[in-house]
Amino acid sequence: MKSDTKKSDYAKSRQVLLELYMGIGISSAFFAALGIFTMRPYYSFFLGLLAGTAIAVLCVWWLYDDLDAALDMTEKHAKGFMTLHSMARLLSRLAVMAAAYLIGGWQPFVGSAVGILSTKIGAYLHPFISKKITKTYTPPDLSFVPEEDDEDTEEELSEYQYSRPFRK
Repeated sequence: MKSDTKKSDYAKSRQVLLELYMGIGISSAFFAALGIFTMRPYYSFFLGLLAGTAIAVLCVWWLYDDLDAALDMTEKHAKGFMTLHSMARLLSRLAVMAAAYLIGGWQPFVGSAVGILSTKIGAYLHPFISKKITKTYTPPDLSFVPEEDDEDTEEELSEYQYSRPFRK
C-alpha cells in the first residue's frame, strides 16, 4: 500500500513539474514575441532569452531533484545541503547572465534575465495551466483550519485591550 502512495505522490509531483515547464515555455514565448517588436537586432535578445529559459528549466529540475534528496536526510544535513545547492543555482543563473552580457552586450543580458524570471511567471501561471490546459487542478483542502467565532463578548474585548499595553 505504501508503494502505491509513493507512486501516486511521484506522479503528482511530475505533473506539477510538467505544468511548471509549460508555464515557463508560455511566458518565454510571450516575451520572445514581445521582443520581436521592441529589440533590434532581435536575434541577440532571442539567444539570451533562450539561454535564460534553458537555465530556468535546468534550475527547476535541479530544485526538484534537491528537494527529493533532502527529504531523505536529517534536518541538519538537509538544511546545509539545500543552502549549498541554492547558492549553486543562484551562481549558475548569475554566470549565464554575465556570459550573455560579455558575449553580446545588454540585449542578450536582458533576454537571459527575462528567461530566468520566466520561472516565477510560470509559477504564477500554474493554477491557470492546471485548470484550463491539463484539467488537474484541485482546490486546497482547508478542513484543518478552525472556524472563527465572530461574536466576541465585551469581557473578551477588554481582556484583549489590557493584554496589549502599548495600544489604546
